Amino acid sequence: MSRGGKAATAQSVIDSYREATKNLAEVRKHADELILYDNTAYDRGYRVVAHFTGSELSKAAQAIPDWAAKVFSKELHPAKQQAKPGRGR
Repeated sequence: MSRGGKAATAQSVIDSYREATKNLAEVRKHADELILYDNTAYDRGYRVVAHFTGSELSKAAQAIPDWAAKVFSKELHPAKQQAKPGRGR
């Protein structure tokens, strides 16, 4: 606003967020590449949550935020930890 921008109400920000998350699943179908970033952790910057290439999931973080899990529930499930075999002694 200090540079002449328009003020936005809190409700309009919430509505915009809801619309954007509804459209993400459809965007994935049409984009060559989609990278999801999450910045919900306070004071920690952003992190890559998932990378879709050609509408297919190519990489996903081990911890998926709730908002991304709701949008991509089938594709983004918590990564299963593979038990590494220990060395016998």
